Amino acid sequence: MPRVMISYRNLDGQRDFALELEQRLSDAGIDTWLDVKDIPRLSRWEKEIFKGIIDSDYVILCLSPEYFESETCLFECYIARGYGKTLLPIITPFWNAQSIHELIAKSETTRGIEHFTYLNLRVNSIYGYRFDYDEAMERLIHSIKQPTNADIN
Repeated sequence: MPRVMISYRNLDGQRDFALELEQRLSDAGIDTWLDVKDIPRLSRWEKEIFKGIIDSDYVILCLSPEYFESETCLFECYIARGYGKTLLPIITPFWNAQSIHELIAKSETTRGIEHFTYLNLRVNSIYGYRFDYDEAMERLIHSIKQPTNADIN
């Protein structure tokens, strides 16, 4: 079974979203890594995050404007890219009107992933196809458990 690391901005709302996402993935039988449950107390968190990324097959990027303000989030994305992990970008449901795509292109760490397919939970769509929240979660779970060649390459 694949292992998924969830990269998110540790703020109210976004933390709750990451915990809910982790629970849904776990309930579907997917092995997950999330800082609040997988970093032991009194450990060096940087080392644990590094290990969490290396030991994962996928890294979900929970993108919001605040994500791009966090050195830790950008570090996680950078390391995941460097180790060739499959990135699954999600636009989180709570943020202002600022364009996530502009932020992706401006950040050296994320530049290039603007061409990826995004699960946009702010407007519940992929390429304009509308769906409800539960359907979005099911599509994410399916893409992790049964990836196609297009998902991997």
